[in-house]
Amino acid sequence: MKLRSRRTFAALAPLVIASACSPALIDPSISVGQAPSGTEAPTSPKRESTRASNRIASVSAGSEHLCAVSDVGKVYCWGRNQEHQLGDGTTEPRNTPTAVDGLGAVERVVAGESGTCAVTKGGELVCWGKVGERSLVRPTRIEGLTDVRTVAFDAAHACAVVGSGSVRCWGSNKLGQLGNGATDDVPTGATVAVQGVRDVADIVVIDSASCALTKQSEVFCWGAFRSFKSAIRTAPAAIAGLPKMKSINGSIMPCGVSMDGDVYCWGNHPKHLHEATKTDAWSNVAQYARGAPHACAITKDGKLQCGGRPQWGSMGIKPYVPSYPIEMLAPQEISAFGRLSKDARLVAGRVFTCVLDMGKLRCMGDNQYGQLGIGESGTLLDPFEIPNLEGVQRILPFTHRADTSEPSTCALKDDGRVACWGLGKSRNDPGIPGAERRTDAHKPRDVAGLSGVKGLFRGQSASEACVTKDNGGLWCFQAGLYAYPGSTTPEALAFAPRRMLGMKNVASTAPITDYDTRAPRGAYAVLSDGRVVAWRVKEKTERERDGELVADVEDKPISSLSNVSQLIATHDRACALYGDGTVGCFVVFPAFGTWKNANIDPRALKPEVVRIEGLANVAELSVSDRSGNWPKPTTTFVARTRDGSIFRWDIDSKSSTTSLTRMSATPVPGLGAATAMTHGGTLCIARKDGIDCERDRLGQYGPDGDLVPFHVDSGRVVTIEDAAHTCVVKADKHVACWGSNRGGAVGAPDRERSAEPLEVVLPE
Repeated sequence: MKLRSRRTFAALAPLVIASACSPALIDPSISVGQAPSGTEAPTSPKRESTRASNRIASVSAGSEHLCAVSDVGKVYCWGRNQEHQLGDGTTEPRNTPTAVDGLGAVERVVAGESGTCAVTKGGELVCWGKVGERSLVRPTRIEGLTDVRTVAFDAAHACAVVGSGSVRCWGSNKLGQLGNGATDDVPTGATVAVQGVRDVADIVVIDSASCALTKQSEVFCWGAFRSFKSAIRTAPAAIAGLPKMKSINGSIMPCGVSMDGDVYCWGNHPKHLHEATKTDAWSNVAQYARGAPHACAITKDGKLQCGGRPQWGSMGIKPYVPSYPIEMLAPQEISAFGRLSKDARLVAGRVFTCVLDMGKLRCMGDNQYGQLGIGESGTLLDPFEIPNLEGVQRILPFTHRADTSEPSTCALKDDGRVACWGLGKSRNDPGIPGAERRTDAHKPRDVAGLSGVKGLFRGQSASEACVTKDNGGLWCFQAGLYAYPGSTTPEALAFAPRRMLGMKNVASTAPITDYDTRAPRGAYAVLSDGRVVAWRVKEKTERERDGELVADVEDKPISSLSNVSQLIATHDRACALYGDGTVGCFVVFPAFGTWKNANIDPRALKPEVVRIEGLANVAELSVSDRSGNWPKPTTTFVARTRDGSIFRWDIDSKSSTTSLTRMSATPVPGLGAATAMTHGGTLCIARKDGIDCERDRLGQYGPDGDLVPFHVDSGRVVTIEDAAHTCVVKADKHVACWGSNRGGAVGAPDRERSAEPLEVVLPE
């Protein structure tokens, strides 16, 4: 990770999500194509509508984005945009339909996993995003194709139906997915004809395979399903067991609807890849669409049914549930959509579902990147000031990256109380539908039973909060507003503070993070006299005593550490800040053993501490959350000195390294006058003129790990912390947060998902 400030970065200006963006003109400089000729959109017949004639005529769903064609032939896209799949020349997600300009009149649009293609009324093919082994920043005409009817693609190869039904493909062909009898790749700009198939009406691409539906209702496939090299077909062959088919589609696996309304799927069983199986759960089906955990169908009598795992509201099941494994549900009617017309169209993304009927598009499910198109999303890009929260002196976001818990946030106030918001996750959560989860968790509420609090820290995990009081005692609880007040369920009790019996004179705590969640490794505690102990809660000791929840604690002194004012640890490395402003680091060994090995290494309680040279007058320490990630097996620690200078040093994180060698810290140029920094998660450094972070507001890391300038416009920042989201305490002691708002962790109403169908409206 390179820590250097880049002063010319687009994110310096406030980011505004608009209903339309700047023109995304087709780029003629891209070698794979030229600007399409296009034509003026023909005048559409008048329709009965209270709005101007700009209704949605057709829609297509990618993995996490959607695109639609209006009834005047204009294309709009919204949702995730990390591969330029929205066609606006940026990588910023859009939470409202955003026009793709310069296409001319479009007949149909096809959204893939992370790319998009449009077929113009003149039969030209224009693509953008990740399409057929190329990354196209802006809409680009695909040369060598005329009279295009439709197209299907993934990130490696693409196939188009042209003319009266022949198929031409390009891209990767290592597994025969181009269907020309060979395995040689074909670059974009050139195409090859698929052998032995004609009169094709529709086509789908799934991983390294392609399938075509002919006008005679027959299905032919080629390539390799699930990339099985032992089952490569370099030319089209029929799928065994299929009757006459009405339609086909594919995302996780290819499926189709027969003329009789039955659903068949194939390409998933490793021993029967080219044999279709009838799915007995579905019948009387007119249309069928499959997402990642779910599938939905419109029946012949106009009902919407969904089955599978009801994650993130994708099936309209309430209460919506997080993404940990839950039971499969049989298809059931989603009554909120009412009776659909015979012209209704169904599409499904990875974890969302949409229905277009009578010009009205309604969607439900995951909205992390704004793919529901409602003007809000699960990620807030601009700082959101928490209403009705004042007098805050410390803020701390919480998450647990080893599982799929909901993030949350807690704040220590001047009155000695702790307020929390965001759903959080109970460590006692059974993980089944219907478990208690409140829906108003974005509103801060004081934690019952806590007063006189002096310090707020993370406990044994990144989702546990611990507080200290004047007497040096320690109380810990799961952070969040998972359950409603007064609840006594086992899930809710995890959020009630428990006194850690035996913990005295605690100044701060620091979790020992671990990739393995089967056995918590405990935490370090810095005591008021500068000594350090490792501690953990003894299993099955939580109980009520004298009207208070308590738990027994096991602690062990770290004998080689003294006069410590701060300690920060990862799963294998730790650094201590001493009272004299110097820093020492050491290798972390489990003080309580592991689930694999109960034996304790002597160095766990007496680590070999190496002083970091070049550091003096250090005020605080931090660590980068990118540390230890391949291909750079090092942990990056950062220090802020009392004069605001920033220093960094890297420690080898290879598992074979059991001792540290002499190390020196180096100053980071251009990052002086720092006033505060995070102590885990994304590394952010606050200065009087703004904040520098490893990740921008979209969660993207800067090139080579550079710090990306991101400026908060509302006042000086005195405290900043990060987890799945970032929060700051401003000089006026108000709090502002941005980032993932899952469960209301940022303090705004959670719009990351919806089990209710929400209407998408095109801009006027």
